Amino acid sequence: MSSSPKTLIYSHVGGIDVKLDLYAPDANGSAPILIWFHGGGLYCGSRDDDLFPFSLCDAALKRKWIFITADYRLLLPFNGHDILADIRALSSFLSSDAFRNSLPSGLVPSNSIFTAGASAGGYMALQYALQASLKPKAVLNMFGLSDLLDDHYVHPHPDGVPFFGGLNKSFDLDKLLHPPPSSGSPMRAPTYECADGRHMTMIYVIQEGVIPDYLTNRPGLSKTLGALPTKDARAHALDDEIRPLFPLLFVRELPPVVSVHGMADTAVPLAHSETLKALLDEAGIKNELIPVPDAEHGLLSKDNFGVEAPAAEDAVGKAVEFLASCL
Repeated sequence: MSSSPKTLIYSHVGGIDVKLDLYAPDANGSAPILIWFHGGGLYCGSRDDDLFPFSLCDAALKRKWIFITADYRLLLPFNGHDILADIRALSSFLSSDAFRNSLPSGLVPSNSIFTAGASAGGYMALQYALQASLKPKAVLNMFGLSDLLDDHYVHPHPDGVPFFGGLNKSFDLDKLLHPPPSSGSPMRAPTYECADGRHMTMIYVIQEGVIPDYLTNRPGLSKTLGALPTKDARAHALDDEIRPLFPLLFVRELPPVVSVHGMADTAVPLAHSETLKALLDEAGIKNELIPVPDAEHGLLSKDNFGVEAPAAEDAVGKAVEFLASCL
Protein backbone atom coordinates (compact mmCIF):
# COMPACT_ATOMS: atom_id res chain seq x y z
CA MET A 1 0.00 0.00 0.00
CA SER A 2 1.14 3.54 -0.70
CA SER A 3 2.59 4.80 2.59
CA SER A 4 1.91 8.46 1.92
CA PRO A 5 -1.52 9.32 0.53
CA LYS A 6 -2.22 12.74 -0.85
CA THR A 7 -4.84 14.61 1.19
CA LEU A 8 -7.22 16.83 -0.79
CA ILE A 9 -10.09 19.09 0.21
CA TYR A 10 -13.09 18.20 -1.92
CA SER A 11 -15.55 20.56 -0.26
CA HIS A 12 -15.50 23.57 2.05
CA VAL A 13 -18.83 24.32 3.65
CA GLY A 14 -19.85 26.15 6.81
CA GLY A 15 -16.24 26.72 7.76
CA ILE A 16 -15.40 23.01 7.55
CA ASP A 17 -12.95 21.38 5.15
CA VAL A 18 -14.22 17.98 3.99
CA LYS A 19 -11.24 15.88 2.91
CA LEU A 20 -10.26 12.75 1.06
CA ASP A 21 -7.06 10.75 0.93
CA LEU A 22 -5.83 9.62 -2.46
CA TYR A 23 -3.79 6.44 -2.92
CA ALA A 24 -2.44 6.16 -6.45
CA PRO A 25 -1.25 2.91 -8.04
CA ASP A 26 2.15 2.64 -9.66
CA ALA A 27 0.69 2.76 -13.15
CA ASN A 28 0.10 4.83 -16.25
CA GLY A 29 -3.00 5.17 -18.36
CA SER A 30 -6.65 4.98 -17.44
CA ALA A 31 -7.53 3.61 -13.98
CA PRO A 32 -10.83 2.84 -12.23
CA ILE A 33 -11.54 4.48 -8.87
CA LEU A 34 -12.59 2.68 -5.69
CA ILE A 35 -14.10 5.06 -3.12
CA TRP A 36 -14.16 3.90 0.52
CA PHE A 37 -16.46 5.40 3.18
CA HIS A 38 -15.69 4.82 6.86
CA GLY A 39 -18.13 3.55 9.47
CA GLY A 40 -19.16 5.01 12.81
CA GLY A 41 -22.94 5.11 12.66
CA LEU A 42 -22.75 8.41 10.70
CA TYR A 43 -21.76 10.04 14.03
CA CYS A 44 -18.05 9.27 14.24
CA GLY A 45 -15.12 7.79 12.33
CA SER A 46 -12.78 9.27 9.76
CA ARG A 47 -11.01 8.49 6.52
CA ASP A 48 -7.74 7.69 8.30
CA ASP A 49 -8.73 6.15 11.62
CA ASP A 50 -7.59 2.80 12.94
CA LEU A 51 -10.35 0.92 11.12
CA PHE A 52 -8.74 1.72 7.77
CA PRO A 53 -9.32 -1.15 5.27
CA PHE A 54 -5.70 -1.99 4.51
CA SER A 55 -6.44 -5.24 2.69
CA LEU A 56 -9.00 -3.61 0.42
CA CYS A 57 -6.66 -0.73 -0.37
CA ASP A 58 -3.89 -3.21 -1.18
CA ALA A 59 -6.22 -5.22 -3.43
CA ALA A 60 -7.25 -2.08 -5.32
CA LEU A 61 -3.69 -0.88 -5.86
CA LYS A 62 -2.57 -4.32 -7.04
CA ARG A 63 -5.28 -4.13 -9.70
CA LYS A 64 -3.98 -0.67 -10.69
CA TRP A 65 -7.11 1.03 -9.34
CA ILE A 66 -7.07 4.44 -7.68
CA PHE A 67 -8.14 4.12 -4.03
CA ILE A 68 -9.86 7.01 -2.27
CA THR A 69 -11.09 7.19 1.30
CA ALA A 70 -13.42 10.12 1.92
CA ASP A 71 -14.69 11.95 4.98
CA TYR A 72 -18.19 13.42 5.21
CA ARG A 73 -19.96 15.70 7.66
CA LEU A 74 -21.13 13.79 10.71
CA LEU A 75 -24.62 13.74 12.15
CA LEU A 76 -25.16 16.28 14.93
CA PRO A 77 -25.30 19.06 14.25
CA PHE A 78 -25.45 18.04 10.59
CA ASN A 79 -28.19 15.83 9.19
CA GLY A 80 -28.71 13.40 6.35
CA HIS A 81 -29.36 16.14 3.80
CA ASP A 82 -25.89 17.57 4.55
CA ILE A 83 -24.37 14.13 4.04
CA LEU A 84 -26.08 13.75 0.64
CA ALA A 85 -24.76 17.20 -0.30
CA ASP A 86 -21.24 15.97 0.53
CA ILE A 87 -21.75 12.95 -1.72
CA ARG A 88 -22.75 15.19 -4.60
CA ALA A 89 -19.79 17.49 -3.91
CA LEU A 90 -17.43 14.50 -3.94
CA SER A 91 -18.88 13.28 -7.22
CA SER A 92 -18.36 16.70 -8.78
CA PHE A 93 -14.81 16.96 -7.44
CA LEU A 94 -13.82 13.59 -8.91
CA SER A 95 -14.86 14.90 -12.33
CA SER A 96 -12.87 18.12 -11.95
CA ASP A 97 -9.53 19.27 -13.33
CA ALA A 98 -8.41 19.82 -9.73
CA PHE A 99 -8.70 16.09 -9.06
CA ARG A 100 -7.17 15.01 -12.35
CA ASN A 101 -4.24 17.38 -11.79
CA SER A 102 -3.62 15.87 -8.36
CA LEU A 103 -2.82 12.46 -9.86
CA PRO A 104 0.72 11.35 -10.76
CA SER A 105 1.80 12.18 -14.28
CA GLY A 106 0.51 9.63 -16.76
CA LEU A 107 -2.33 8.37 -14.55
CA VAL A 108 -5.84 9.24 -15.73
CA PRO A 109 -9.11 8.44 -13.91
CA SER A 110 -11.50 6.40 -16.01
CA ASN A 111 -15.28 6.67 -15.91
CA SER A 112 -15.39 3.39 -13.96
CA ILE A 113 -16.07 4.02 -10.28
CA PHE A 114 -16.78 1.60 -7.45
CA THR A 115 -18.03 2.55 -4.02
CA ALA A 116 -17.47 0.62 -0.82
CA GLY A 117 -18.00 1.12 2.87
CA ALA A 118 -18.40 -0.59 6.22
CA SER A 119 -21.36 -0.16 8.56
CA ALA A 120 -22.40 3.50 8.13
CA GLY A 121 -19.98 3.52 5.22
CA GLY A 122 -22.19 0.93 3.53
CA TYR A 123 -25.03 3.44 3.76
CA MET A 124 -22.74 6.03 2.17
CA ALA A 125 -21.67 3.68 -0.62
CA LEU A 126 -25.30 2.96 -1.51
CA GLN A 127 -26.23 6.62 -1.33
CA TYR A 128 -23.32 7.58 -3.59
CA ALA A 129 -24.74 5.21 -6.18
CA LEU A 130 -28.08 7.05 -5.93
CA GLN A 131 -26.80 10.63 -5.69
CA ALA A 132 -23.65 10.89 -7.81
CA SER A 133 -23.69 12.40 -11.28
CA LEU A 134 -21.47 9.56 -12.57
CA LYS A 135 -22.99 6.33 -11.30
CA PRO A 136 -20.62 3.64 -10.01
CA LYS A 137 -20.27 0.32 -11.78
CA ALA A 138 -20.91 -1.57 -8.54
CA VAL A 139 -21.17 -1.18 -4.76
CA LEU A 140 -19.45 -3.14 -2.00
CA ASN A 141 -21.72 -3.01 1.04
CA MET A 142 -19.92 -4.36 4.10
CA PHE A 143 -22.42 -4.98 6.91
CA GLY A 144 -23.96 -1.64 6.01
CA LEU A 145 -26.72 0.42 7.60
CA SER A 146 -29.28 -0.05 4.88
CA ASP A 147 -32.68 -1.09 6.23
CA LEU A 148 -33.30 2.02 8.34
CA LEU A 149 -37.05 1.35 8.68
CA ASP A 150 -36.38 -1.95 10.45
CA ASP A 151 -37.37 -2.40 14.12
CA HIS A 152 -33.65 -2.42 14.97
CA TYR A 153 -33.43 1.32 14.28
CA VAL A 154 -36.83 2.60 15.42
CA HIS A 155 -37.29 0.64 18.66
CA PRO A 156 -35.17 0.99 21.82
CA HIS A 157 -32.90 -1.85 22.93
CA PRO A 158 -33.70 -2.23 26.65
CA ASP A 159 -30.81 -4.67 27.12
CA GLY A 160 -28.43 -2.68 24.97
CA VAL A 161 -26.54 -4.00 21.94
CA PRO A 162 -24.16 -6.91 22.65
CA PHE A 163 -21.46 -5.64 20.28
CA PHE A 164 -21.28 -2.40 22.30
CA GLY A 165 -21.07 -4.21 25.62
CA GLY A 166 -24.76 -4.50 26.42
CA LEU A 167 -26.77 -1.80 28.17
CA ASN A 168 -25.04 1.56 28.58
CA LYS A 169 -26.57 3.70 31.33
CA SER A 170 -24.10 6.57 31.66
CA PHE A 171 -24.91 9.09 28.93
CA ASP A 172 -24.14 12.80 29.25
CA LEU A 173 -26.92 13.84 26.88
CA ASP A 174 -26.05 17.52 26.87
CA LYS A 175 -22.58 16.64 25.58
CA LEU A 176 -23.60 13.73 23.36
CA LEU A 177 -26.39 15.52 21.52
CA HIS A 178 -24.58 18.86 21.11
CA PRO A 179 -21.12 18.03 19.77
CA PRO A 180 -19.17 20.57 17.76
CA PRO A 181 -19.48 20.34 13.96
CA SER A 182 -17.14 17.74 12.51
CA SER A 183 -16.26 15.95 9.29
CA GLY A 184 -13.98 13.44 10.99
CA SER A 185 -13.75 11.90 14.46
CA PRO A 186 -11.08 9.16 14.33
CA MET A 187 -11.62 5.89 16.18
CA ARG A 188 -8.33 4.75 17.71
CA ALA A 189 -7.14 1.31 18.76
CA PRO A 190 -7.27 -0.58 21.03
CA THR A 191 -10.61 0.70 22.37
CA TYR A 192 -11.81 2.26 19.09
CA GLU A 193 -13.12 5.23 20.99
CA CYS A 194 -13.04 8.83 19.74
CA ALA A 195 -11.20 11.54 21.62
CA ASP A 196 -14.22 13.83 21.33
CA GLY A 197 -16.62 11.20 22.69
CA ARG A 198 -18.65 10.85 19.50
CA HIS A 199 -18.53 7.06 19.77
CA MET A 200 -20.87 7.40 22.75
CA THR A 201 -23.30 9.43 20.64
CA MET A 202 -23.36 6.56 18.16
CA ILE A 203 -24.02 4.00 20.92
CA TYR A 204 -26.77 6.17 22.44
CA VAL A 205 -28.79 6.65 19.26
CA ILE A 206 -28.60 2.95 18.35
CA GLN A 207 -29.49 1.79 21.86
CA GLU A 208 -32.42 4.21 22.10
CA GLY A 209 -33.68 3.47 18.58
CA VAL A 210 -33.62 7.08 17.39
CA ILE A 211 -31.32 7.06 14.34
CA PRO A 212 -34.09 8.37 12.01
CA ASP A 213 -34.66 11.40 14.28
CA TYR A 214 -31.19 12.80 13.74
CA LEU A 215 -30.76 11.55 10.19
CA THR A 216 -33.85 13.49 9.11
CA ASN A 217 -33.71 16.32 11.68
CA ARG A 218 -37.25 15.33 12.67
CA PRO A 219 -37.45 14.86 16.47
CA GLY A 220 -39.90 12.11 17.35
CA LEU A 221 -39.89 10.50 13.91
CA SER A 222 -38.45 7.23 15.21
CA LYS A 223 -41.24 6.88 17.76
CA THR A 224 -43.84 7.61 15.07
CA LEU A 225 -42.32 5.03 12.73
CA GLY A 226 -41.90 2.49 15.49
CA ALA A 227 -45.61 2.65 16.28
CA LEU A 228 -46.45 1.49 12.77
CA PRO A 229 -46.72 -2.28 12.29
CA THR A 230 -44.76 -2.85 9.08
CA LYS A 231 -41.86 -1.39 7.10
CA ASP A 232 -44.24 -0.69 4.23
CA ALA A 233 -46.42 1.41 6.53
CA ARG A 234 -43.34 3.25 7.75
CA ALA A 235 -42.22 3.95 4.19
CA HIS A 236 -45.63 5.40 3.33
CA ALA A 237 -45.37 7.69 6.36
CA LEU A 238 -42.28 9.42 4.94
CA ASP A 239 -42.79 12.61 2.98
CA ASP A 240 -40.92 13.47 -0.22
CA GLU A 241 -38.36 15.65 1.59
CA ILE A 242 -36.95 12.82 3.69
CA ARG A 243 -37.57 9.76 1.51
CA PRO A 244 -34.17 10.14 -0.24
CA LEU A 245 -32.47 9.52 3.12
CA PHE A 246 -33.71 5.91 3.07
CA PRO A 247 -31.81 4.15 0.25
CA LEU A 248 -33.82 0.92 0.19
CA LEU A 249 -36.78 2.90 -1.12
CA PHE A 250 -34.78 3.42 -4.33
CA VAL A 251 -33.29 -0.04 -4.85
CA ARG A 252 -34.35 -0.15 -8.51
CA GLU A 253 -31.92 2.70 -9.22
CA LEU A 254 -28.89 0.86 -7.82
CA PRO A 255 -26.08 -0.73 -9.83
CA PRO A 256 -24.84 -4.25 -8.99
CA VAL A 257 -24.21 -4.75 -5.27
CA VAL A 258 -22.11 -7.24 -3.35
CA SER A 259 -22.69 -7.43 0.41
CA VAL A 260 -20.38 -8.98 3.00
CA HIS A 261 -21.95 -9.50 6.41
CA GLY A 262 -21.14 -11.34 9.63
CA MET A 263 -23.68 -13.99 10.53
CA ALA A 264 -23.41 -13.12 14.24
CA ASP A 265 -23.58 -9.32 13.81
CA THR A 266 -25.58 -7.68 16.63
CA ALA A 267 -24.89 -4.03 15.70
CA VAL A 268 -26.25 -4.38 12.14
CA PRO A 269 -28.05 -7.73 11.86
CA LEU A 270 -27.43 -9.96 8.85
CA ALA A 271 -31.16 -9.72 8.07
CA HIS A 272 -30.59 -6.20 6.76
CA SER A 273 -28.28 -7.37 3.99
CA GLU A 274 -30.68 -10.25 3.34
CA THR A 275 -33.48 -7.71 2.86
CA LEU A 276 -31.31 -5.71 0.47
CA LYS A 277 -30.54 -8.86 -1.51
CA ALA A 278 -34.22 -9.82 -1.74
CA LEU A 279 -35.11 -6.35 -3.06
CA LEU A 280 -32.26 -6.43 -5.59
CA ASP A 281 -33.34 -9.91 -6.74
CA GLU A 282 -36.89 -8.65 -7.18
CA ALA A 283 -35.61 -5.71 -9.24
CA GLY A 284 -33.47 -8.00 -11.42
CA ILE A 285 -30.21 -6.30 -10.40
CA LYS A 286 -27.00 -8.33 -10.27
CA ASN A 287 -26.00 -8.92 -6.67
CA GLU A 288 -24.37 -11.29 -4.22
CA LEU A 289 -24.51 -11.73 -0.45
CA ILE A 290 -21.45 -13.29 1.19
CA PRO A 291 -22.31 -14.29 4.78
CA VAL A 292 -19.30 -14.72 7.07
CA PRO A 293 -19.72 -17.48 9.68
CA ASP A 294 -18.92 -16.71 13.33
CA ALA A 295 -18.41 -13.02 12.54
CA GLU A 296 -19.72 -10.15 14.65
CA HIS A 297 -19.82 -6.52 13.51
CA GLY A 298 -16.71 -5.49 11.61
CA LEU A 299 -16.24 -9.16 10.61
CA LEU A 300 -14.60 -9.67 14.00
CA SER A 301 -14.63 -13.11 15.58
CA LYS A 302 -17.74 -13.42 17.74
CA ASP A 303 -15.55 -15.10 20.36
CA ASN A 304 -12.63 -12.68 20.25
CA PHE A 305 -13.12 -9.09 19.10
CA GLY A 306 -9.35 -8.76 18.85
CA VAL A 307 -9.17 -10.77 15.60
CA GLU A 308 -11.13 -11.13 12.39
CA ALA A 309 -13.36 -14.14 11.86
CA PRO A 310 -11.51 -16.91 9.97
CA ALA A 311 -13.50 -16.47 6.75
CA ALA A 312 -13.38 -12.66 6.67
CA GLU A 313 -10.33 -12.23 4.41
CA ASP A 314 -11.63 -14.71 1.87
CA ALA A 315 -15.03 -12.98 1.82
CA VAL A 316 -13.48 -9.59 1.07
CA GLY A 317 -11.42 -11.19 -1.71
CA LYS A 318 -14.56 -12.60 -3.29
CA ALA A 319 -16.21 -9.18 -3.05
CA VAL A 320 -13.32 -7.55 -4.94
CA GLU A 321 -13.70 -10.19 -7.66
CA PHE A 322 -17.39 -9.25 -7.91
CA LEU A 323 -16.45 -5.58 -8.39
CA ALA A 324 -13.92 -6.46 -11.08
CA SER A 325 -16.55 -8.52 -12.91
CA CYS A 326 -18.63 -5.36 -13.31
CA LEU A 327 -16.03 -3.42 -15.31
